[in-house]
Amino acid sequence: MFEDAVARHRAGNLAGAEAGYLEVLERVPEHPHALHFLGVALHQQRRYPEALSRLEQAAKALPRAPAVHSNLGNTLRALGRHPQAILAYEKALDLDPKFADASNNLGITLQELKRPDAAVEAYRQALAAGGGVNVSRNLASALRQARRFEEARAVCRAALDAHPDDAEMHRVLGNLELDLGHWTDAASSLERARELGAEDGDLLLSLGHALRKAKQRDRALEIGRATCRERV
Repeated sequence: MFEDAVARHRAGNLAGAEAGYLEVLERVPEHPHALHFLGVALHQQRRYPEALSRLEQAAKALPRAPAVHSNLGNTLRALGRHPQAILAYEKALDLDPKFADASNNLGITLQELKRPDAAVEAYRQALAAGGGVNVSRNLASALRQARRFEEARAVCRAALDAHPDDAEMHRVLGNLELDLGHWTDAASSLERARELGAEDGDLLLSLGHALRKAKQRDRALEIGRATCRERV
């Protein structure tokens, strides 16, 4: 029965998974993994207060399970309870210092609290634990927030050496080049982000600004027209 609920969950059937976990809990009210996965399913449906209740129960039942504490942190953060979320992520990392997701989510929480330097350390820990290009993007964002622009630029370039077709990383690099006043480089990076599919109003505005500063007026006019179409 529990395995069926997990299979529905993995298939993206959140309502079916929820029903399955509840059925398990009717038979075994303290089933720790059903409590945990039910909390995750409720979080994924943005039913955060319900998710919190289940995840708190799961954390009591599975006090040494890093994933439970990390998922509890995610729900606390979604509820705006950032200091408690940090404690949950730190508990997860005490149990497993190489838990990249927990380190990454800790970094996101610290950034939301306007603590970019602390976020940088969390993201570096996530990368050391095997975090992917999304962690590199977050690290570059935190370095930019801390106004450590050259460090952020180096992170972007290293990530793009490994993932040259990552549109969002090209966007991040382009915005950093704007911060540094490197107009032509900014335009080049933002154009590449657009080629790779990252087309939205914010990107087009940044690209248009870079092109105007780089005195590429004809191309800036083209992007200006595209921006107007995006907003219609």
